[in-house]
Amino acid sequence: MNKRYKLVIFDWDGTLMDSTARIVSCLQQSAILSGLKKPSAEQARQVIGLGLQEGFNILFPNEDISTTQQVAEHYKQEFVLRNTTSHGLFPGVLDWLQNGHPDHLLMAVATGKSRAGLDRELTNNSMHHHFVTTRCADECFSKPHPQMIAEILNETAMDPQQAVMVGDTTFDLDMANSAGVDSLGIAQGAHSREQLLNSHPITIVDSFSDAATWLNERAI
Repeated sequence: MNKRYKLVIFDWDGTLMDSTARIVSCLQQSAILSGLKKPSAEQARQVIGLGLQEGFNILFPNEDISTTQQVAEHYKQEFVLRNTTSHGLFPGVLDWLQNGHPDHLLMAVATGKSRAGLDRELTNNSMHHHFVTTRCADECFSKPHPQMIAEILNETAMDPQQAVMVGDTTFDLDMANSAGVDSLGIAQGAHSREQLLNSHPITIVDSFSDAATWLNERAI
């Protein structure tokens, strides 16, 4: 018998939004602008999902905090103002949020984005009202620390067994494990299926559309 859920906690980048390529490009360009060695695309993909500072600490381990803060400022300018790499919601996301899920299923977001970054995307896509609450990396400990999920559970008065985390990185799935919450991996974003398997999700699907079907079958 399949376990059933009342609350779905989504990651953002690579899960709801097809933004991996844009993030990689911005990470690489911000390094160049800061006079640092450009990380490879694969190196950049591996830190997607972490807070900016935590990601830069991994990409540039020998640099001091003032340098990584400079990289972070360049990144923000790149992502918001200069980078032209396309990014948008994955196919089916908006339709499912608007009409495709059970009415009583609650939804939240736990993301490595900043609050300003998430609110900008929610506003641009008219999505604020779809989520009962959201948590970001600049107001909580970075993934995979369980704080984001713990706060969402507390705010929604849900027990861990009533919730499932949906994400495209091991940071998402490991955060869920630490919080005692089930997880669903989506192999469409930053981390490979093989990497996701190492974090022991309930299962892994290939696309948001597959995730939506899976969630609809398991909503209480």
